[in-house]
Amino acid sequence: MEPGTPSDKAKPSTSSRAYIGEAIKAATHPVRGQILKCLKEGPQTTTALETYTGRNRYDIYHHLNVLESVGLVAHRIVGGKAKEFRLLEARRPGAAVSLLGEEEIRQNPEAFRRLLDALEELEGREIPNKAKIAKAEIILSYARPRKE
Repeated sequence: MEPGTPSDKAKPSTSSRAYIGEAIKAATHPVRGQILKCLKEGPQTTTALETYTGRNRYDIYHHLNVLESVGLVAHRIVGGKAKEFRLLEARRPGAAVSLLGEEEIRQNPEAFRRLLDALEELEGREIPNKAKIAKAEIILSYARPRKE
């Protein structure tokens, strides 16, 4: 692979529903969630991801390989040998995952309260123990275009 070019890992040859399920499963793993959160700030080297997550290099590479295999991240070679990873944004996503941790909830508690209120309204029932919610994982599934 040429330095500075994104990786082109082959996508799993499964149905789109299974592929979306694998991407959601990958994104909601706690360590991979940390990695994705860090990559939201911009491209990061594996060293920066080690520092951010507190995990060792081999653990980071394992989780990055999973995220690459489902098309959520890509890497390029910088400075001759260092790998820099970045988030991939789908042009027409089948699904999106929003991971809200304690920090995001603590930074904007009013917005989180409004989100929970909206969920209660949509579901028609109360969310128990709202004050004790420490994180939220929201999965958005998009309608597939109809073939005519």
